[in-house]
Amino acid sequence: MNAVALRAEKAVADYLAAADWSSSGTGTPTCLTSYSRGLYDDPDLQDTMPNFPRIIVSTNSARPVQRTDLTCEVEVEVELQLSADDTDEVDALSTVRVLDNRILPLFDDTGASALDAAANDDNGPFTAQFAAPLDFGASSISNRSRTFTRTFSLYCSATT
Repeated sequence: MNAVALRAEKAVADYLAAADWSSSGTGTPTCLTSYSRGLYDDPDLQDTMPNFPRIIVSTNSARPVQRTDLTCEVEVEVELQLSADDTDEVDALSTVRVLDNRILPLFDDTGASALDAAANDDNGPFTAQFAAPLDFGASSISNRSRTFTRTFSLYCSATT
């Protein structure tokens, strides 16, 4: 994994966190990256996962696609986790709908540019050229969590 993959995670997590989740039956999820440390407001809980709902953005690979710069094809995984105990069917469906409706515009011709960040951004520069869907149907139950996974390829760079 290289810096562009980590930066892609942060860009997608920030993008999802800025969504309007008001039509979600479960409320606004906490958006984390694979390298987030959990709850930041209490040092004793830094390695504790936040309550449901939550979204974890991770990257599975970053393959260079250009010889002259560090543009990479990054495989991004967005995992929505809902409480298997407390989330009813209607709320789960509305929350997944909000997630899908937020991700889908990234696949438009210039949609991925919504993830761009300038060189003076706190997390550094980031440029997303385009995105393409991979898998939008994965779901599972693990422990007390119902998980909905979306994956897509993001062509991007994190250099100035």
